[in-house]
Amino acid sequence: MSVSLKPKRKPVTLRVELDGQSVELPRQMENSLVAIRAYLEFLALQQRRVLSGFLVDGMEVQQICGEAPTNGYRLIRADSISFEQLSRRLIGTACRQVRFLASQLEEATLRVLISDHGQILARWQEWLPQFRSPLVSLGFLRELWGDRVDDLHLGGISLVSHLDLLNPALSRVDSVLLDSQYDWQPDDAIALSAILEDDLVPWLKVLEVYLLKLDQQPLP
Repeated sequence: MSVSLKPKRKPVTLRVELDGQSVELPRQMENSLVAIRAYLEFLALQQRRVLSGFLVDGMEVQQICGEAPTNGYRLIRADSISFEQLSRRLIGTACRQVRFLASQLEEATLRVLISDHGQILARWQEWLPQFRSPLVSLGFLRELWGDRVDDLHLGGISLVSHLDLLNPALSRVDSVLLDSQYDWQPDDAIALSAILEDDLVPWLKVLEVYLLKLDQQPLP
């Protein structure tokens, strides 16, 4: 009886790079992307940096799921950016979000006067989450800047005081829409238009000024 022997495959050698530099992993970490990414994040944080890209065998990985392939991984490359670069990105993103929403509301100040309750309610439900998006960016900025974010002043008013003005204005819109849902009148449309034009649009534009002022300051 003849026996054929298949040659054993050589184990794949994993190479890990952070910002183009080779990284030596702790033992028994090669098959866990979660552990590898956490380790790279730790190395980046030691240099006051954060990961900005994570590629596994040439593919960008946003969410880690599933197990390692049978043959393992070959090349993991991660890039990082400084805290200052991250801060600038967050500010730029927040400014774009604020500017876009302000333009939508400016256009709506006249449109609500000729729209029915259902149309306005549908648009409002689209806009409402967009007020929260720049606030998420501000939350990350607080992690980088600390109390300097909320203590930022413009015309003698701190940013935290300016942020406190948002919820009352949003509540006024909700109140108008709720009270008029069964009997939409021209006076309701006028009241809603006034809140958009006099409260929410100026609030957004001033928020952008705060963000731009923060962008001009050096990171602590």
